[in-house]
Amino acid sequence: MPTSTSLRCRNKRWGCVLWLCGYASLLAACSGDSQDRSQSQPVAIRGGERLGWSQSADSAQQVRSFTFRLYVDGNGAPLSATRCDETSSPTGFECSGGLPSISPGQHRLELTSVSEGIESDRSSPLIVIVGSASTGALVSSEPASPSAPLNSTICSTESRAVCYDVRTLVRGVGLVTALTPLPDGRVMFIEDAQQIVVAARDSISSLVALPAELGRQLTGLTIDTQFEKSRSAFVAWSESARGASGLNITRYREVENVLGEAATIATALPTAPDVATPLAIDDDGLVYVAVPRDPNASALNSAGIVMRFDRDGLVPRSNQNASPIVAEGYAVPRLITIDRAHRTMWLTGSDHERLADISFVDLRELSRGAWPSRPIAVDGISASDGRIESVAIVNSATAGTELQLLVATAGRLREVIVTALGTVAKVSDIPIGDGYFVHGVATDRDGSPYVSATTRDGSTTILKLTKSLR
Repeated sequence: MPTSTSLRCRNKRWGCVLWLCGYASLLAACSGDSQDRSQSQPVAIRGGERLGWSQSADSAQQVRSFTFRLYVDGNGAPLSATRCDETSSPTGFECSGGLPSISPGQHRLELTSVSEGIESDRSSPLIVIVGSASTGALVSSEPASPSAPLNSTICSTESRAVCYDVRTLVRGVGLVTALTPLPDGRVMFIEDAQQIVVAARDSISSLVALPAELGRQLTGLTIDTQFEKSRSAFVAWSESARGASGLNITRYREVENVLGEAATIATALPTAPDVATPLAIDDDGLVYVAVPRDPNASALNSAGIVMRFDRDGLVPRSNQNASPIVAEGYAVPRLITIDRAHRTMWLTGSDHERLADISFVDLRELSRGAWPSRPIAVDGISASDGRIESVAIVNSATAGTELQLLVATAGRLREVIVTALGTVAKVSDIPIGDGYFVHGVATDRDGSPYVSATTRDGSTTILKLTKSLR
């Protein structure tokens, strides 16, 4: 029989309860409880809070396979950085996801759960009232007050600790994805899947470089490896047409914190609603995009794919079979990044049974051997703490026998050492501080880390870490 799960809006000033139909062991879509469990009064929010719910599932493995869809006034909207605990409470597995920016006024929120292309009925509606806020190109707010060592020094938890000086770059913004440092010290990112923002290196304010057009979601971002010369940034975005979602990639030119001169280089690629399609680019200027599993695929264990194009959207001659598809990928991708020194591509996402925590592909193998290439799985990083949200390569400038990674998992930042054979040699935590839930990590060309973390009020802070001589 179908089950129900409770959903509540997490905010330090208020709470609300909404009953969400979940999945039973046979993944049957539920029809809802006959009792009206929606709240009697609207709830005041500002937008950007996180929703939490208790998800019914037979195991942590099963709950990891779920995705969730948010509807605002009946229209699909991004529910970002969803995550579920690995251990069950008496009411189920505790899950949460970030609300997008919502226009001022009263709105109806509904949620569904999805597994293997099967979507449950929508939950009972949660009525919210979003307070008015000033609008404009400049994004800034008062800082949150978590107890973290901002603008100080933090160290990893090991005998030979690695320490970093911490500097706040951005605070008070919505959910951050595709965190992308620029060569001149600025940082670019997608906010709430609805706009690309550029943060100046010497200010805690930021500027909107590209707003999404109506009905579109921004799902991926990367910059050219020759950015100083070309000023090119590549943006993946999705929109629905005739009931199906299509993925597109557009090349822009960045001038004074604005993305313009749009040239769409790929259109109507397969994708699924509300799923990231991360981008990366290698030293040869080839653009990689991780595409989710086809929602219409009949095989229950069908994989996602990685596609490769040149800067103009053409299939490179180095691709096998003249196909844009070069490798298998995660059913629900979260990140793709290039290790320039070792010429490898690293991926993470939801497909733990096939590809483990993270995986990598030798870029040279994409032009020879088996097609499409199968990534090499690397396990033993997240343990029982939950899924990996993001991965960054620290020492990509040197081709040593070991690779240093920074990993965002279960709200924590971890340093991971991986051998050339893909074996995890060491894992240690880097405590950011109480009140920060880390969900994104990236490095610039010098290997300096950037971290995005959700704070207690539901907003996001972006930090830059610089190795300390301490």
